[in-house]
Amino acid sequence: MLFAVAFLVRIVHVLAMRASPFFTNPVIDAATYDDAARAIAAGHGHPDVIFWQPPGYSYFLAFIYSVAGPGYLAPRIAQALLGAGSAVLTAWINELHGQPDQPLFPTRQGRPLSRYTVGAILARHVATAGATCAPLAAERTTPHTLRHTNPMLLRAQGVDIATIA
Repeated sequence: MLFAVAFLVRIVHVLAMRASPFFTNPVIDAATYDDAARAIAAGHGHPDVIFWQPPGYSYFLAFIYSVAGPGYLAPRIAQALLGAGSAVLTAWINELHGQPDQPLFPTRQGRPLSRYTVGAILARHVATAGATCAPLAAERTTPHTLRHTNPMLLRAQGVDIATIA
């Protein structure tokens, strides 16, 4: 029920925003992600040599463009789905009462996911996305790669290594 209400509110907002010039003309960060996603979807790979924004969203957006076409409605619906999922996840975390011994994503046995299980899940989803997004299929994506994305972005922006560590 929570997901449905959260999604409905977001969809109403997306539909109301269709009249805005910003709906079809992304600016600042949105424009950068859009440009990168279009390059990836066209098979040219990510245009940045050094990532100053997390590259995962560009690949996610490229996947949406390759499946749904170049319009802006599908990505905004995907964002509404993610936002509604975030509302459910927030409620779930609240229900756990913040107990440190309870994993956020437990296995069927109630234990934390192992790093091998996380790697297998990531590999399965990368393979699925790579089927429609060739540049992603060519990349080696592991949990370790994802772990280092943010520190590398910070370092590229000149943040002191001691601060990052």
